[in-house]
Order: sequence, then C-alpha cells, then structure tokens
Amino acid sequence: MEKNFTEIEQLKKEKILLTGITGFVGANLAHTLLDAGIQVYAIKRKKSNLWRLKGIAHKIKFYDADLNNRELVQDILKDIDPAIVIHLAIYGGYPYQQDVRNIFESNLFGTINILGAFLQMGLKICRCVKQIFWSRLMIMAYQRPQLQCIAKKNQK
Repeated sequence: MEKNFTEIEQLKKEKILLTGITGFVGANLAHTLLDAGIQVYAIKRKKSNLWRLKGIAHKIKFYDADLNNRELVQDILKDIDPAIVIHLAIYGGYPYQQDVRNIFESNLFGTINILGAFLQMGLKICRCVKQIFWSRLMIMAYQRPQLQCIAKKNQK
C-alpha cells in the first residue's frame, strides 16, 4: 500500500498524455487519473464527442489533431513534454468503421507518429510496444473477419 501511494504522489508531478480519451477505456482512465490528482493532457479528433468526459472535460488540456499528421503530433508532444503517453486511440472499434485501409493507416501510422515523436525528443520507449500493438490488432481481427488472415500471417 505504501508503494502505491508513493507512485501516485510521483505521478502527480508528471504530465500524462492520453490518446483515445473519448473511448470507454480512455475516459475511465482519465476519470481515475484526475481523481488521483494527476495532470491529464489529451489528443483527440476535432469532432470527438466528449459525453464520457462529462464533469471532467474542463480539467483536461485537449489538443485537436489527426494522429496521421506527423508534424502536428511532434509539435504537440514537444509542447506537452509528457512523462508518460498512454496510446489508446483506435480506428475500427465501432461497427460503422469498416474501411480496412483506413483501419490500418490510422492505427499503424498514428502509432508510428507517436513513437517517432518520442524518439525525436529522446524519450524512452517501453519494450512492450510490439506486444501492445499486436494485442490491439488481434482484438480488431477478432471483431473483423477480413483482418484475421492479415493478423495471422504477420504473427509468424
């Protein structure tokens, strides 16, 4: 218990950037972080619906951006200078998001742009990134049969 309290106190001194903050997991994480007194910054799409962030949106510093815009992502990360980035943004999580090309472009290039900005800033990247990416891809593949063959092929 003592260790958790110390870790939370340390996190209160840091800036945390969330992508995917308007989704179910991102919004719940934002509520939890803010309840603990942690600064939350977020990149969201301009037309994002903030209904899950009702009551806390005013406590979050939002940046409107498309994660496919490499230069803008780099500028935002430089501006925030986050200690932690939690990348939860995903395209293809809803039944109406069916365009396979857009799914791969948004998820792959958005992630690459965030990682590239990290590298450019000289920040450390967690070793679990590959596992997280493949986990996300497998979840999407489970939901979308047309992606299953691609996920299985690339798993080897």
